[in-house]
Amino acid sequence: MTGYTRNINNVFYIFILAHLIIWTLVPSLTNKNLPLDTIEALAWGSNLDWGFNKHPPMSAFFPEMFYQIFGRQDWAYYLLSQIFVVVAFYYVFKLSNEIFKNKILSLIFCIIARKHLLL
Repeated sequence: MTGYTRNINNVFYIFILAHLIIWTLVPSLTNKNLPLDTIEALAWGSNLDWGFNKHPPMSAFFPEMFYQIFGRQDWAYYLLSQIFVVVAFYYVFKLSNEIFKNKILSLIFCIIARKHLLL
């Protein structure tokens, strides 16, 4: 691995770590209540079925799993959502690197994808 590639990888990992921390802390400190979709997922998680009329079963399983581990801590559900965002960024980075064959373009693509998540 060349120094250039290692540096781009380090920038990417710093980017996703910063994204995880910031977007877990900011909503945890500023929101007084969880989003309604999260509350709905928690309600569905209390009686796990093979699916629901709006979502597959994993959308209720993961919030229920976090509820069993962390209880009624709002920050845990913001962390859970950011874990899924970070995993998505990782796969977008890897897939775009396969397409572009260029780490810097893959990093730029992830940053642009992040911008569109916020809109």
